[in-house]
Amino acid sequence: MDDCREIRVLVLGDEGVGKSSLISTYVSQIFSPVPAKMIPILVPPSHALPSVRATILDTSPSDPLPLQNVDSIILVYDLHRLSTFESLERHYLPLIEELNIPTILCASKVDKGTNPPPKLLNLLAKYKFVAACISVSSKTLLQVNELFLTSMAIILYPLPPLFSLSTSTLTPLSISAFLRIYRMYTTTKLLSDTGLNEFQTHYFSAPLLSDDIQGLKKIVVKEDQRSVEDGRFTSIGFLNIFKMFIVRNQLEMPWVVLKEEGYTLKVNPDPTVDDELMLNHPENLKEWKGRMPKGAEEFLKGMKEVCGDGERVDVYKVVEVISGGLPWEEDGFFEDSWSSVGGELARSVSSNALTGSIIVPPQSPTKPATPQSANSPRLDDSTALLDSGSILLEGEEVEEGEERMMSSDDFIDAYILSYSVAPLKTLQHIHALGWRGLKEVGEEKESEYIRIRVLTGDSATWEKVMSVVSRYQKSRVVVTTVPWGSSNKGDDDDFDLTVFVIVDAKPAVIEEALECCRSLGEDRRRCFVRLEDGSVEGGAGGAGGGCEAVVKHCEERDLEAPFVSREEGDAVAWLVKCATSDGGTEGEKRVKPYFRERRQALKRKKMMKGGLAVLVLVVVGFGVSTFVNTRERNGGKGGGRSFLDGLKDTIGLSSRSRNGSSSGGTSSSAALTAASD
Repeated sequence: MDDCREIRVLVLGDEGVGKSSLISTYVSQIFSPVPAKMIPILVPPSHALPSVRATILDTSPSDPLPLQNVDSIILVYDLHRLSTFESLERHYLPLIEELNIPTILCASKVDKGTNPPPKLLNLLAKYKFVAACISVSSKTLLQVNELFLTSMAIILYPLPPLFSLSTSTLTPLSISAFLRIYRMYTTTKLLSDTGLNEFQTHYFSAPLLSDDIQGLKKIVVKEDQRSVEDGRFTSIGFLNIFKMFIVRNQLEMPWVVLKEEGYTLKVNPDPTVDDELMLNHPENLKEWKGRMPKGAEEFLKGMKEVCGDGERVDVYKVVEVISGGLPWEEDGFFEDSWSSVGGELARSVSSNALTGSIIVPPQSPTKPATPQSANSPRLDDSTALLDSGSILLEGEEVEEGEERMMSSDDFIDAYILSYSVAPLKTLQHIHALGWRGLKEVGEEKESEYIRIRVLTGDSATWEKVMSVVSRYQKSRVVVTTVPWGSSNKGDDDDFDLTVFVIVDAKPAVIEEALECCRSLGEDRRRCFVRLEDGSVEGGAGGAGGGCEAVVKHCEERDLEAPFVSREEGDAVAWLVKCATSDGGTEGEKRVKPYFRERRQALKRKKMMKGGLAVLVLVVVGFGVSTFVNTRERNGGKGGGRSFLDGLKDTIGLSSRSRNGSSSGGTSSSAALTAASD
């Protein structure tokens, strides 16, 4: 009882509309004569609302309106006296609006016939705090219980954020929320009976019978023929299930689901504006460190079936469940991020606009591609891996509607790029799309892709930190370029490889690069690339172009010589190889200082472990042999000696050795024993 919510319900209306009769009938479940004004009635918790204890207050026209300290209002009018309806807007509703108290309009005495007022819909549209309109009859007990239960339920489970009485439709925010939940229980565009049962079991701990599911399908099909397709629920059908419960004033069901998935009510101080649903993100998203969670990537992969054609993704259908758009479309999404994204961010997406291995959000098909600077450093023509951030896009025409579509791989890579720049915001965005989020931070696996940091001293070309995404074979590569004079170069732990790009061979520039390289820990992978005027000079093992100091530095520390690109595409392959080398086996790139010494030390360590194991086996073998021979000399008896004694004999720790006797002699104690015999 102590956990019950205390709710005060005020019954209001003109004289003679039946306020007191409604209260009396609800309490006694019998229609009988009543006084002009009922005393306050205390209603204990019921089976329908076990956590609510209500006080019902009656009013009289001669009393001042006691609107203070009231949780909800039942505003009654006589269905057959138009003047009582007109007084609602003329007198009561403006006063209630000032306090924004949830209100139910009650049309009484429907047993005498129904004749809805002509301005009812206008009234519902004007006053947002009106949560429901219910027709009742105290004489026949028609919907009397529903009236009072709803007056209590709207406090726990408010209607306006979910449903518009003026249009009899779900609100846009509730549609988005229910569609997001729909995605959690289907891997295709349709929801199977199994998926619906998973939904039912998760939230209400009780499965549905097959007959129940078939009956539910018939109900939603009556609402809309598109609700069921091939025997399975469509997204429209799923929405109609919620609408069915709401129309029947069973608001607990949708709110239980919404609260379970993190939705709460954002209260709007303006009484003319409805309160809104707000999605709260799991706190453990903030605790995640590292690459994008594997679960988030798997969710994005599933979008090609749920919001696509099996190969491509309809990107605008993906974001229909949230109020914003794609991450790269939202203003300010990348603010406060230490890196920006390469290329101009798009307002629309087309898989046809991508070239080569560049996987970034493309520009709008109606805009010309960003021209690439002639001085922008590049490793080869197949990738913009070390491009200054300008993304080359094909200028081919895009068919109408195609701008909505994006290949599944490109779609995932765009989110990986977004995550590399704004991790927490991107995770929250994916959670809002329908990903359930992290279960346990320690148990979640990381998505597999390669992070490369490019450090350069050419401040004219590399003015700011910038990230792009490239793909080599099956490897995704996120490349972040940073001026080595930048105060924030990122966390070393976040990158698999650091690349030093030498564009200007001036001694001061080279010394600055070498100083940055020396500051890296010895367990960090690094390599050098020599560029001049957008092309590569020299050759592998001898970068030339005034880069001798870098070559000497690499030789002294047993690092790979500065890279030279020889054919199209080999730059990415070389860097991916560097990023995945650990220096422990032949054929791997020497990307950690003193590579050969590390490898030789590893070999020596393995040999020492192997030699020690062999020595132990030999010693144990000799011990066994000595023990067996001793037993044979004593006629199969141990002679008081154990296996341990034999092992001690083998390694020279017997009692004879400790007493200083020769290996072939007899100890004094043994001689005395023999003499006594």
